[in-house]
Amino acid sequence: MSNDGFWKLTSLSHGLLSLRKDVTVLRKALHTNRVEGRELLYAIVLQIVKKDKAEGLEALLKTQQLKLHWTIPKDVNGMIGDSDASHDGSSSDSENPGTYLTDAALEHRAVKCTKVLANWHSPLPAPSKTLTRLLNQSAESDLLPSLRILLETKQVDPNAIVRGVPWVLHSIRRNNFQLASLLIESGASVAVWDSRSIAMGVMRGCTPLHALLEQRAFLEREHAPEYFVRQVVAGAKAGGSLEWAARVMDSGIRGLREQAGSALYFAVRRFSAKTTPVLSSWEMNFLQALAEAGADVGATDRRGGLTAFHWLCRIRWKDQKSEGGTAGTLQDTETETEGLHPVLERFITSSKSLPLNVGPRVSGFENARFTPVIAAAEQGDWELVRVLVERGASVDLGRTEGESKESLLHLAVTETVGRPPAPLSVLNALLQRTKDPNPWAESNNDARIRTGCTKSILSPKARTAQLEEAGTRKTSQMNLNEDLTSLSLTPLGAVLSSSASPDLSAVQALASAEGIDLLQIAIGQTVGEGVVGWNAVEWSLRQGHMDAAWWLHEKFPHLPITAVSPKKLMQTDPKADGNSSTLKLFRVCLAPWEDRSSPEQNGALCVLSAELDAVAFFSCLIERKILVNEVEIPGGNGGLVHLAAKNGSVGVLSLLLEQGFDPIASFRPGGNTINDSLGEIFSECPQEA
Repeated sequence: MSNDGFWKLTSLSHGLLSLRKDVTVLRKALHTNRVEGRELLYAIVLQIVKKDKAEGLEALLKTQQLKLHWTIPKDVNGMIGDSDASHDGSSSDSENPGTYLTDAALEHRAVKCTKVLANWHSPLPAPSKTLTRLLNQSAESDLLPSLRILLETKQVDPNAIVRGVPWVLHSIRRNNFQLASLLIESGASVAVWDSRSIAMGVMRGCTPLHALLEQRAFLEREHAPEYFVRQVVAGAKAGGSLEWAARVMDSGIRGLREQAGSALYFAVRRFSAKTTPVLSSWEMNFLQALAEAGADVGATDRRGGLTAFHWLCRIRWKDQKSEGGTAGTLQDTETETEGLHPVLERFITSSKSLPLNVGPRVSGFENARFTPVIAAAEQGDWELVRVLVERGASVDLGRTEGESKESLLHLAVTETVGRPPAPLSVLNALLQRTKDPNPWAESNNDARIRTGCTKSILSPKARTAQLEEAGTRKTSQMNLNEDLTSLSLTPLGAVLSSSASPDLSAVQALASAEGIDLLQIAIGQTVGEGVVGWNAVEWSLRQGHMDAAWWLHEKFPHLPITAVSPKKLMQTDPKADGNSSTLKLFRVCLAPWEDRSSPEQNGALCVLSAELDAVAFFSCLIERKILVNEVEIPGGNGGLVHLAAKNGSVGVLSLLLEQGFDPIASFRPGGNTINDSLGEIFSECPQEA
């Protein structure tokens, strides 16, 4: 409820009206974090003063939500006053466009309220025009000794308004940090803000903390010293303004838009968007001071979307320099991960309640949100992901905001530029906590995946079972190698879609997870508008990942591999030895191949092995009694012995001779003999001079 809403509600009856006298109720009901809240509170107080309600004024002052040094650009009657004083202080006469409560009490002859205000605050004179002029014209160090005397002897008010804004804020904007520090030491409150109208690039409701960020944004100006940053942060915490929000109008791609947030929110948002990921020492010290003060990482913008913690997780903490001076990197081992950066760790440990499972909704998925753990995973900060999950971040709730809408598990098993996959220890931690290891996500529109992969060893005529809407399989004639217009993958499907050999340990972890569905890890829309699905082995074979396919077949024998092309297997690794996954798959797929292959297809296998000198594969053909000599060979002359000799396939030639193939006779009348084939080989060799 807004401040004016509470005030109107309590005016409905005498019983509700009594709530205004309860300091505890007032402290909880009245809000000052946002500019509008403070202005509404001040407007309420003006009405109290006008009616000379001393009891109500005293109760509000006791809440410590209301500060006597506040002014707003309204006159004593609550009307908007002159707020045209320039931001840089160039205006000469607009010393105070706002109103003090004491002035309002005097104007309305509110004797009781005047007495209350006098008891709470003894007014001091504002700095004279001469002093203000000298501060603007002279070097800061020249006037500090004299000004210190004036402040110590109570000759000038440290909370005065200069050029339309609080003196301490005016000093920060002019880079007079020593002066601003002296004012704070002399009692100037940090719980102040610029109450003037918003302008392009200038913050409305700008506090001293926001002003430090404003100055930092102007690269040509020196930044505030570290001691002063900590002084301002400490003052903001003591004065209750640490979470005050400011608003600024910025121009962007989508036109003019307003941004709002606390000092921490603005800081982490700007720092995470830097073109260079490494933060400066000033930026790191600024964040550290806020962390030590307990700044709220759950603060959001006006739309309540991303929290400050989202932006914190988007900072590339791995690239930041630690206290030892070296940049943080992830460990490559399975059991070790680098500790969090000290500043980030301080934010996490000092926060009373981390906003772990909040964030903007992700369209297309019920209840899915862009959570902080997804922001961390997008940066590849797996140690941070581990810490957040251990503290209660949901593995299943989060999704990316991009086109693919990837889950945390998808991010953990895939790799992009600047983002490595998660270490196995982190992946196992995620799998232990997930309620669904089979979330679906759109592929990244990689043409290599959607089209028939060049590494695929599936037969060009391989068929699989089509999928109904409910996901059950039924008999159909869908080609496993057909090009696709769209593709959805589970995390297991995603890791098996890698262009390089996938991490077998990640495949094993996913395939062994409780509740995993191996019968359906990829679903695609074909060019012909059909829907086709792949099991884990089929998808591995389509992507050409032999080791993964063989492990899956051995571990889960119910997954069929009948769609494999023996010819493509042989072409993938013709020199494979007896222990390779390629050869093991070849042996398995020969059995169903024999049942449906023709003599011509068997002969084609023999020819290919002779051409490639695929000795291990050729031995399998001999064992299966698939080996035949009467086959069509390229060129039409001779048999397998001649073909092996012509191609220099020594290993296969030796096996043929061991099997009793005649090296002298030609296969066809008038055809080449073995001597003719050898002669062709030698004729192609370079002659010595």
